[in-house]
Amino acid sequence: MKSKIRKISIYNQIFIWNYTEKYYLGDFYISRIFFSPQDEKSISVECFFKTRSSYHMGCHLNHGFTAVKGEKEHTINFNSPKFISEFIGFMVANKIDFARQKRYRFDYAHVLLEEMGFHSFNACFAPYELFMSE
Repeated sequence: MKSKIRKISIYNQIFIWNYTEKYYLGDFYISRIFFSPQDEKSISVECFFKTRSSYHMGCHLNHGFTAVKGEKEHTINFNSPKFISEFIGFMVANKIDFARQKRYRFDYAHVLLEEMGFHSFNACFAPYELFMSE
Protein backbone atom coordinates (compact mmCIF):
# COMPACT_ATOMS: atom_id res chain seq x y z
CA MET A 1 0.00 0.00 0.00
CA LYS A 2 1.53 3.30 -1.08
CA SER A 3 1.10 6.33 1.12
CA LYS A 4 1.86 9.95 0.43
CA ILE A 5 4.63 11.81 2.18
CA ARG A 6 3.24 14.41 4.58
CA LYS A 7 4.78 17.31 6.46
CA ILE A 8 4.55 18.13 10.14
CA SER A 9 6.21 20.79 12.32
CA ILE A 10 7.73 19.63 15.61
CA TYR A 11 10.05 21.68 17.82
CA ASN A 12 10.16 24.40 15.13
CA GLN A 13 11.50 21.91 12.61
CA ILE A 14 9.61 20.50 9.63
CA PHE A 15 9.63 16.73 9.21
CA ILE A 16 8.35 14.65 6.35
CA TRP A 17 6.62 11.42 7.34
CA ASN A 18 4.42 8.62 6.16
CA TYR A 19 2.76 5.51 7.47
CA THR A 20 2.45 2.37 5.35
CA GLU A 21 1.29 -1.16 5.80
CA LYS A 22 4.34 -2.80 4.33
CA TYR A 23 3.13 -6.33 3.83
CA TYR A 24 0.94 -9.08 5.15
CA LEU A 25 2.42 -12.38 6.36
CA GLY A 26 -0.21 -14.98 7.20
CA ASP A 27 -1.71 -13.68 10.45
CA PHE A 28 0.54 -10.62 10.71
CA TYR A 29 0.86 -7.14 9.23
CA ILE A 30 4.20 -5.38 9.07
CA SER A 31 3.66 -1.62 9.25
CA ARG A 32 6.15 1.21 9.07
CA ILE A 33 6.38 4.81 10.22
CA PHE A 34 9.06 6.73 8.33
CA PHE A 35 10.19 10.27 9.11
CA SER A 36 13.03 12.58 8.25
CA PRO A 37 13.87 16.27 8.69
CA GLN A 38 12.64 17.96 5.52
CA ASP A 39 15.87 19.89 4.97
CA GLU A 40 18.17 16.89 5.50
CA LYS A 41 17.32 14.08 3.09
CA SER A 42 20.28 11.91 4.17
CA ILE A 43 18.70 11.41 7.61
CA SER A 44 15.94 8.83 8.04
CA VAL A 45 14.12 7.00 10.81
CA GLU A 46 12.09 3.84 10.22
CA CYS A 47 9.94 2.24 12.91
CA PHE A 48 8.46 -1.19 12.17
CA PHE A 49 5.45 -2.67 13.93
CA LYS A 50 4.21 -6.23 13.60
CA THR A 51 0.59 -6.90 14.56
CA ARG A 52 -1.78 -9.80 14.32
CA SER A 53 -4.47 -9.10 11.76
CA SER A 54 -8.06 -8.65 12.78
CA TYR A 55 -10.80 -10.49 10.97
CA HIS A 56 -12.94 -7.33 10.97
CA MET A 57 -10.39 -4.58 10.42
CA GLY A 58 -7.16 -5.87 8.97
CA CYS A 59 -4.34 -3.82 10.47
CA HIS A 60 -5.24 -2.07 13.75
CA LEU A 61 -2.64 0.64 13.33
CA ASN A 62 -4.27 2.13 10.24
CA HIS A 63 -7.76 2.37 11.76
CA GLY A 64 -6.88 3.24 15.33
CA PHE A 65 -6.64 1.19 18.50
CA THR A 66 -6.99 2.03 22.15
CA ALA A 67 -4.29 2.18 24.77
CA VAL A 68 -4.09 3.59 28.27
CA LYS A 69 -1.69 6.37 29.26
CA GLY A 70 -1.81 7.49 32.85
CA GLU A 71 -5.40 6.67 33.74
CA LYS A 72 -6.92 7.89 30.47
CA GLU A 73 -7.80 5.80 27.43
CA HIS A 74 -6.43 7.12 24.13
CA THR A 75 -7.03 6.18 20.52
CA ILE A 76 -3.78 5.73 18.62
CA ASN A 77 -4.01 6.04 14.86
CA PHE A 78 -0.76 5.99 12.90
CA ASN A 79 -2.40 8.04 10.14
CA SER A 80 -3.26 10.84 12.58
CA PRO A 81 -1.02 13.93 12.59
CA LYS A 82 -1.87 14.43 16.27
CA PHE A 83 -0.41 11.06 17.23
CA ILE A 84 2.50 11.31 14.77
CA SER A 85 3.43 14.67 16.27
CA GLU A 86 3.60 13.11 19.73
CA PHE A 87 5.50 10.07 18.43
CA ILE A 88 8.13 12.01 16.45
CA GLY A 89 8.47 14.51 19.32
CA PHE A 90 9.21 11.63 21.70
CA MET A 91 11.70 10.08 19.29
CA VAL A 92 13.57 13.36 18.69
CA ALA A 93 13.71 14.15 22.41
CA ASN A 94 14.63 10.68 23.66
CA LYS A 95 15.83 8.21 21.05
CA ILE A 96 17.68 9.82 18.19
CA ASP A 97 20.63 12.14 17.76
CA PHE A 98 20.91 13.23 14.15
CA ALA A 99 24.37 14.71 14.79
CA ARG A 100 25.75 11.26 15.69
CA GLN A 101 23.88 8.96 13.32
CA LYS A 102 22.04 9.48 10.02
CA ARG A 103 19.90 6.34 9.77
CA TYR A 104 17.82 4.70 12.46
CA ARG A 105 15.75 1.54 12.28
CA PHE A 106 13.56 0.28 15.12
CA ASP A 107 12.30 -3.22 14.33
CA TYR A 108 10.31 -3.92 17.45
CA ALA A 109 8.80 -0.46 17.68
CA HIS A 110 5.74 -1.10 19.85
CA VAL A 111 8.20 -1.02 22.75
CA LEU A 112 8.57 2.69 21.92
CA LEU A 113 4.86 3.15 22.61
CA GLU A 114 5.39 1.55 26.01
CA GLU A 115 8.32 3.92 26.66
CA MET A 116 5.97 6.80 25.81
CA GLY A 117 3.77 5.59 28.69
CA PHE A 118 1.10 3.67 26.77
CA HIS A 119 -0.07 0.25 27.93
CA SER A 120 -3.09 -2.07 27.76
CA PHE A 121 -3.22 -2.04 23.97
CA ASN A 122 -6.22 -3.56 22.25
CA ALA A 123 -4.02 -4.13 19.17
CA CYS A 124 -2.24 -7.45 19.29
CA PHE A 125 1.44 -6.83 18.76
CA ALA A 126 3.46 -9.86 17.76
CA PRO A 127 5.79 -11.32 20.37
CA TYR A 128 9.45 -10.40 19.93
CA GLU A 129 10.41 -13.96 18.96
CA LEU A 130 7.92 -13.98 16.08
CA PHE A 131 9.09 -10.60 14.85
CA MET A 132 12.72 -11.64 14.73
CA SER A 133 11.98 -14.94 12.96
CA GLU A 134 10.91 -13.18 9.73
